[in-house]
Amino acid sequence: MKLLNLEQVAGVLNKAEKTVYAYLETGMLDCGFKIGHEWRIDEKDLWGWIERQKQANGVVKAAR
Repeated sequence: MKLLNLEQVAGVLNKAEKTVYAYLETGMLDCGFKIGHEWRIDEKDLWGWIERQKQANGVVKAAR
């Protein structure tokens, strides 16, 4: 398991750290958890969340 911090998740999502924090606090990004006062997200869970978002928004995988 590889845990990502807020800054790393923001980089993957190409969003501001404040935005990712808001996603976590509101439950929109539902795969995070806190260790002490800091958010951590399992990298596999993040990619799963991204795939679910793509499916929910009608984005399909490009043909190879």
